[in-house]
Formats: sequence, C-alpha cells, structure tokens
Amino acid sequence: MTIHEQISLIESEIDHDDVSSLVHGTDRLRELLASTPAEDAVPVVLSLCPLIHDLELHAELATSAAQVTASPHAGTRERLFGQYWAEHARAHLTGDSPIPIYLQLLETIGEDLSPELTHLGNRLWNPQFRRWHPRAFLDVYLPWAESRFPTASDEDRGVIVYRVLDRTDDLDDDDRIAVVTAVLAWPSLDDPHWRLGLRHRLAAAAAARGDFGSARTASLQLADDATAADELAAEISARVHAARFAGQPDVTIRELERLRDTTVPHTRDERLAWANARLVLVDTLIQHAPDHGAREGEAVWRDLGDAPHDEIAHLAGLALARSWNELDPESRRERATRILTRFPSPATDEIRTLLVMALNSRTRALSELGNDTAALDDAEAAFALCTLTVPDFVRETTERNRLALQLRAGDYSERDEIFGVVRALLEDADAASARGDAVESARMYRRAFDMAQPSADAATRLVGLTALQNWTVDLLAARDYARAAEIARLSIESAIVDGGVGTELLAQAWLQFGNAVNRLADRAMARHAFRQVMAIAADAPSAAVEELGSQAAWNDAILADNGSQPQEALAAYARVITPVTAASPLTQQRRAAKALKNSAVVFSHELNRPHDAAAAWAQLAERYANHPDPELARLVAEAQPHLPKSAARGGFWRRR
Repeated sequence: MTIHEQISLIESEIDHDDVSSLVHGTDRLRELLASTPAEDAVPVVLSLCPLIHDLELHAELATSAAQVTASPHAGTRERLFGQYWAEHARAHLTGDSPIPIYLQLLETIGEDLSPELTHLGNRLWNPQFRRWHPRAFLDVYLPWAESRFPTASDEDRGVIVYRVLDRTDDLDDDDRIAVVTAVLAWPSLDDPHWRLGLRHRLAAAAAARGDFGSARTASLQLADDATAADELAAEISARVHAARFAGQPDVTIRELERLRDTTVPHTRDERLAWANARLVLVDTLIQHAPDHGAREGEAVWRDLGDAPHDEIAHLAGLALARSWNELDPESRRERATRILTRFPSPATDEIRTLLVMALNSRTRALSELGNDTAALDDAEAAFALCTLTVPDFVRETTERNRLALQLRAGDYSERDEIFGVVRALLEDADAASARGDAVESARMYRRAFDMAQPSADAATRLVGLTALQNWTVDLLAARDYARAAEIARLSIESAIVDGGVGTELLAQAWLQFGNAVNRLADRAMARHAFRQVMAIAADAPSAAVEELGSQAAWNDAILADNGSQPQEALAAYARVITPVTAASPLTQQRRAAKALKNSAVVFSHELNRPHDAAAAWAQLAERYANHPDPELARLVAEAQPHLPKSAARGGFWRRR
C-alpha cells in the first residue's frame, strides 16, 4: 500500500465532528510519520496540519509547517501549503493579521490554475478579508475566481459562489446587480445549482430598486434554472415572484392559476411553496375579484386545511381568513370556527396570530348575529391569547372588541369615571400622530397622562402610561432622541411610583430609554437600561415581558460587540441564546440564531479560535435545521460552509 493510500485510509475513518476521532486520527498519522522515510514524509505532514489546526495545537502546527517548507523533498505546491500553515499558526500565536503574507502567497500562485492551488487560494481568501470594503474585495477576488472556476473542484466552486453571495449582501442594490450580473455571465457557470442563489439576489435587488421588469425577468430565469436543477420548491417560489412582478392583475392571476393547476408537489417543501402560491392567488383575487377570491380561499382550505404539517395548514387558514370579509356573519362564524377547531393551541407565533384573527372575526360575527354573550367570551379568549408577538393592528382590534362588548354589557367594574375620557384622549392623540400633527398629538398624550395619574383605577393609569409610550415612539421616529429619553424616563419613574402597575409598560419604557440614549451616544447608560429590562423579564416572566427582555439582551449584545472586548461580547450573546428553547417565539429564535452567527464571527475574527467558531456555526445549524422560517433557513444556509463536514457544500474550515 502506497503512502498516499495509507493516508487516504486513515482520513476516511476520521469523524471531524468528534474530538476523540480527531485525536485518534492525529495519533495514527503521527505513528505513520514516525515509520515513514524522510523522502515520503511531506504528504503525511500536510495531512496532519489540518487536524492539528482543528485541535488548536498551534505550536505543533508551526513546527509541522516548518518541516514541510524546509524539506528538500517538498515540491513547489507542497511548500506553498507549508507556508500557508506556517502563517496560519503564526497569526494564532501572535494575534497578528495574516493578510499581508496571504496576499504574497496569492501572488506566488500566480497563473497556476490547478485544482490544488485553487483550493489553497480559497483558503487564503479567508474571513480576515471581511475587514475590506466588500466592493474593494470583490474587485480583486472576482477576476481571480473567474479564471479558476472552470478547473476548480465542486467544493471550491461552492466556496466561490458562497463568498460572492456573502459579500454582495453588504453592497447597495446597484453594485449588487452589477456584481451578480457579471458572475452569471461566466461561461463556466454551467451548473444550474450554482446559479440559483445568484438569480435570487439579482431579482431581489432589481425589485428593491423598483425595476420590476428586470425583477420579473430574473425570477423567470431563476425558475428555469430551478427546473433544470430539479428544485420544484424553488421553481414555484420563483414563478410566484415573477407573476407578482407582472404589473397586470389579469396576467398575475392567469400565471398563478396555471401554477396551481399544473403543479404536483410531493415533498413538504414543495407543498409549502405550493400553498404559499395559492395564498398569493387568493390575495390577488380578493383585490380584483372578491367573490372569486372567497371561493378560492374556500378551495385552498378544503385542499390543505387538514395537512399534517401545521405550517401548510396555517397558510390554508390565512387563505380562508383573507376571504371572509366578503361573507355574511354566519359564514364568517363558520369559517372562523373551522380554523379554531384545526388549531386547538398556538404552536407557533404565526398560528397564535391566526387564532386571534379567527376569534376577532367570530366575535364580530356573533355580535352581528345578536349573541353578545358568546361574542364577549370570544373577545376574552382572543385577549388572553394576545402577546407582543401578535401584530399591533390585531391586538388593537382585540382590545377594541373586548372593551366595546364590556361596555355594552354594562360592565364598568374595571373602569373608573374618567377612564372613557382618558381613553378618548389617547385615541385622539393616536389619530393626530397618524395625521402627522406632532404638536397636537404631543399635547394630548401629555394631557392623557396628567389626567390619568391621580386615578385610583389601575386600568386608567395604564392608559396614561400608554400615552407616554406612544409619545416616545413618535419622538424616536422623529429622531428627537433627547426628548424621547426624557419622556421614557418619566414613564419609568411613574411606573415605579405606581407600585409596579404595568410591568410590561415599565420594561417597554426602559427599552425605549435605552434606545434613545444609545442614539445620543451614551452607550454605558443604554446598556444599563437594557440590563434593567432583562432583570424585569427574569423577575416577572410572561410571554410579552420575555420578548422585551430578549430584545434588550440583543441590543445589549450589539453594543458590547464593538471589537474591543470580545469576551464581553460573547457573554452578551450568550444571554441572548441561553433562554431560548424550541418552544420560544420565532422572534427570539431568530435573535438566538443571529447571536450564534455573531459569536462565531467573534471567535474567528477577533479571538483566532476557529474550533470554537465552527462549534457556534454547528450549534446554529443543529438548532434550526429544517426550520420552516425563511430567515432561519437563510442563517442555516450561511452556516453550512463553516461546518466541519461541509466540504461537499463548499466549506473551507475542513481540509480537503
């Protein structure tokens, strides 16, 4: 058995996700090296280098790399790999930037287009280059990558495409379009799988710029590539976007109906994409042919309402809900009841919102049918389901329904004599704010607060505090951060003096205060405010307050991650990640995923700890693999190239 065959056998038995397997494989290669003549030793040492790197044995890595570069039996390419590992070890041991040496090595590689040196080059264009402006990086990287793409391995082609996608995220729309268009023109970019992400970026950038004709063209090209790649879910999504960009309702409806009638989905992802396409069709029909839209909503529910996957049934429920405004009260009541029966509990934030919408609709229908008692029961049930994860307009509808039915039933037990006046002032102030009349809204917000504070009715005082918080929202939107901080501070002091009335409002006030003083560049005070929110969330847990605590923890982590205290940044990100479980709301799951990503970046870029960085990426991928949320799916896709066993997907953390 040749030395290369022995190396290959040992490498094939190493599990790079298992430290004990890494150690065992390293020991076997060391034993092989000890019994190998000097003239055959270089390949064994080069096989050892990535394993020693993964085990963070940087001093040994430096010694091994020096052994390669000094060996008279090493070829030119082997010496280049030795120089790379030597510089990599030096950067870890000293903390110095490896970029100057990496650039020299890239220049040394020159016009050699061999797959081996393309692989080395991809390692050299490493994450340290994120410190360059993205366009400056791409202007240098793209010519290098284009010349090597035809002869690169599939692994390195994946690295090139991923790196282009990663850096174009930081460009403006015009630059993104220019770069992606240039890459799509590469003659060697002949595999449709490589083109999918690029086409998607091109369509999104064109749409963001308002060029819907180009966005439609790119979406249709994406659909064709998805068809060629046998990716039906991606094809459906692309054709939905193309239809929406058509600019003519009859064309949009015709294309969506064709997609509905000709698509035969099989997998969960395909059925999810198809359900979304049908929901878009319902939305479009409701705007232009309401009766037809109501019938289509019923058809979607009939076809998909009993789907075993909740996320698919949720889309069917939305299709049913979007169309019920066109119906009579009894039909609305019946449709809402079907949704409430299908989802006995809110498994996700999206389903929670759907259930509140269904209860609100049935509340209104029952009231119109003369059954105010049952309507109030539904209004109370909807109110109990509402959390901060439910959109504001849905929560406000719930509160209005509940209040109106309570007052209609003569139930003033929760109110005092000035509640109605204060509530009316708040509503008038909100209306003035919506009109853009900042002076009048500020005057009424302050008057509502002043009138409410002496009240013995906790609910009335709560309305007064809400007025202050709505005022603060306006001030933050107007970028009057000094005044926003002042009013938020008044909210905090009033809530504390009030003996803890409105714990959620107190947490919200601290969050607003932190956001305001952060804009005033008082980072220390901002972090103090965010810590207050986190403490409130720990002491008085509820879904709404926990969400505020999660927001504050994220804000605090972003402030801590300023490049000067990486350990503090990691601790702050841990406070975002640790409380989140599989049952946590989607917003918190997203923050945890982003905190894991940012932790990986801190480990890699600031602490030179690639093993810990890889572990953070792996935790992100493990937590959220197969999650239906598009944002989490995007973050998982971003993690894939950094996983220890991601070579087939284009990673560059693991040796080839």
